[in-house]
Amino acid sequence: MILTSDLDLLQLVSPITEVELFSQYWAKRSFDVKAAKRRFGGLALENIPYYKALVGDTSDNLPGVPGIGDVSATAVLGEYGNLGKVYGDLDAISELPFRGAKRVSRLLAEHREQAFLMRTLTTIVCDVPVDVDIDGALIEEPVLKDTHRLP
Repeated sequence: MILTSDLDLLQLVSPITEVELFSQYWAKRSFDVKAAKRRFGGLALENIPYYKALVGDTSDNLPGVPGIGDVSATAVLGEYGNLGKVYGDLDAISELPFRGAKRVSRLLAEHREQAFLMRTLTTIVCDVPVDVDIDGALIEEPVLKDTHRLP
């Protein structure tokens, strides 16, 4: 269980990892695979960084691709899955069945470099070597001093 206030961590949800999201504005919410996919319009969780690369992330000051919003990003990624496939078949995006598909195709072509930079910036790196002594990280019960006696 990951406890956080950062929605970006939903990309870490898996069959063995859940995220509990809390905020000062709403009660805490728990996300398993099904709930996290629902939050991102049915996209596979590994596609969350691609989604954020396209739409941006104002909380992290990442602009995304100008002119690409939630609906078009979800439609494009729902069809292609990731940016490599999107840019591998960019011309066909203009034929997708959603309003503004031609415009989206043009915007993606114009902002290719930015899309890939945003993908890098929105992806949580999970293969960093970590050397942690788990036993040394355990929190023990504090030893409380008798506060009723004066020294």
